[in-house]
Amino acid sequence: MTNPIASKNDFDSIEIVNSDLNYHPNGKRKSIKATLLTGLSIFFALFLGLTLLTFVHLTEFRYVLKNITEESIPSVIQTSQTYSQVNSLISLTERLIKVNSESSKRATTAQIQEQLLKLKALSLNNNAQSYLATQLKALTIELEELDDLIVQRLENKASFDEKLAQLYSIFNQMPSIKFQDDTRTNIAFNIANIFAVSGQLAYVDRLHLVRQLEAELKDNFAEIDNILNNSENTDQGSNRNLIMKLNQVLLAPDGLVQTRIKQLRIEGRSIGRGNFMRNLIIDYANQAEYQSFNLNTRVMTDTRTATEAISAQLTLVTVAFVVSLIIFIFIVYYLQKQVVARLIRLNVSVNKRLNGSTEDVVDNGTDEISDIAETFNIFANTVELQKQTLEELSSQDGLTGISNRRAFDDRLTSEIYAAQRHNCTLSLLIIDVDFFKPYNDNYGHAKGDECLKQIAQILSNEVSRETDFIARYGGEEFACILPMTDEQGATLMAKKLIKAVYNAQIPHSFSEIDDRLTISIGIAVKAFKEKTLVSEVQFITEADSALYQSKLKGRNRYTVNVDSFLRV
Repeated sequence: MTNPIASKNDFDSIEIVNSDLNYHPNGKRKSIKATLLTGLSIFFALFLGLTLLTFVHLTEFRYVLKNITEESIPSVIQTSQTYSQVNSLISLTERLIKVNSESSKRATTAQIQEQLLKLKALSLNNNAQSYLATQLKALTIELEELDDLIVQRLENKASFDEKLAQLYSIFNQMPSIKFQDDTRTNIAFNIANIFAVSGQLAYVDRLHLVRQLEAELKDNFAEIDNILNNSENTDQGSNRNLIMKLNQVLLAPDGLVQTRIKQLRIEGRSIGRGNFMRNLIIDYANQAEYQSFNLNTRVMTDTRTATEAISAQLTLVTVAFVVSLIIFIFIVYYLQKQVVARLIRLNVSVNKRLNGSTEDVVDNGTDEISDIAETFNIFANTVELQKQTLEELSSQDGLTGISNRRAFDDRLTSEIYAAQRHNCTLSLLIIDVDFFKPYNDNYGHAKGDECLKQIAQILSNEVSRETDFIARYGGEEFACILPMTDEQGATLMAKKLIKAVYNAQIPHSFSEIDDRLTISIGIAVKAFKEKTLVSEVQFITEADSALYQSKLKGRNRYTVNVDSFLRV
């Protein structure tokens, strides 16, 4: 197994490597003068670069002026023209929604198409993006759909006027209707109400109000029909025909009421379509203005940037030599303060650490020197960790590979403290190999050592919880610590251990109780409560007392000691 501790020869080799770093590969020391001359060369190169940048920025300024004259100013003019066309287009759209004749519709539509063509020409001159072209196509499509709605509205209006004329014609025929005296008044009242309600249809502009008028008309016709059915006069044929004709004109699927409903719906769709088209137009204008604004902003930004850059470059050219000298002095100071002095401090700290100091090498920088310090700290801490690993290895039993008595004592102290703090139960098992001395004397020490290894492996396999602890207590004795385990859990674990060893069938011809190897266990169980004080020695003594009882009672068994009460 490799020794985890670095030897003195290892440190000697580190010193040799560190000393070699002081020399150049060619055998010469790296010159600081050469470094400074290189820095000066860089400064002169920077000065020449400033001059070149000034020339470049002058070229950029000329380009900006060209953009102002060729792009920005024409864009402002075209934006103004676009707004003029948009306002005209909005006005024409509102006029189209309200036209009452086919001739007015055709004239207004033609004017709208003319305005759209002008907008299209402006967008082509302005190199419009695809979004504006899409907006123009959408406006054209919306215009066609709005035109169709206006056509439907005009046709429906003509149909409504025709139905209204039929209604007036029927109204003129009403004086010729003759009824009996007992029904005349009721029928006349309902007919008068029908014509009054019908007259309101031309002025009501809400769909739900038309529905209410329709329901009222249906009630009036139902009343008239009821009166006629209950009349004793059977000669009502002509009267019924006239009433039915009136009903058809008003309530038929293509009657006056449904025509008015359709008319209101078309008007609503026309208004909605017109508003949508108006929003499209406004959106188009806003987008065109936004593009113009972006262009002007970009040109103005380029102008301001170019102007500022030229001013800055001219100033830099004027003071370039002075700045170079100041930077040179600063670099010399920086080398002394931030490089040389820090390296000296680093060397002193490293030597202290190599001489046994436990303090880390500290460097507050964020460069290669601090990286070196951090790397050295990692190396030194690794060595310390390897030392700790060796100390942990010293806590293992050399024969069985499990924890030894030293580790057991430390763990027991820790678990007692934890049980006292959390008021929980702690169990301790002392395990003894029965008649091990005759086994060792007769089979030999080598066989005895192998037997102890096998027993340790069996016990470790059975103690499966991470919190449980198994150790070699001494000689042929082992100890098992079971945190948060009561009497029932401890006895269950003891049974498992006794059974596992017995089932391993390790031959023991010199045992006084069996022909195979067996173990005896003493268990101490302590339920810690507030202010319960138990020492490690007392706890172990209770487990030893229980183990003694197991041996006294014939071995290959366990005995439990709970608060000084023994149970075999």
